[in-house]
Order: sequence, then structure tokens, then C-alpha cells
Amino acid sequence: MGILIFVIIAYILLSVSLYMLFPKAGVEAWKGLVPGLNFIEWAKIIGRPAWWAALLLIPIVNFFIFAGM
Repeated sequence: MGILIFVIIAYILLSVSLYMLFPKAGVEAWKGLVPGLNFIEWAKIIGRPAWWAALLLIPIVNFFIFAGM
């Protein structure tokens, strides 16, 4: 139960951070709050293909992709 609360809080903090970052990169801010879409836009901003967001769904691989983003 404790790890679930940690993951939810971490995701909320990441979403709020992306919400504040996206306008500086020329992307609408609301896209930072939509689950899934925020990772696609994040990948585009850093110059990676959008399909990298799909790799975040694969166990173990997601650690390396997230670290690369």
C-alpha cells in the first residue's frame, strides 16, 4: 500500500512539472496533465520518436527508457 501511494505522488509531481515545462517548450500546458499524452509530448520535445512512450509500458525496459528521457 505504501509503494502505491509513493508512485501516485511521484506521478502527480511529474505531471505538474511537465504542466509547467510544456509552455516553455511551445506545447499546450494541459497536455502535461493527460496520462500517456504527456509522455508522448515529452519524447517529442527531447527529440525522441513518439513510440518511445509505448516502451514505458514494458516491464524492466521502462526503467531505462524513463532514465533516458
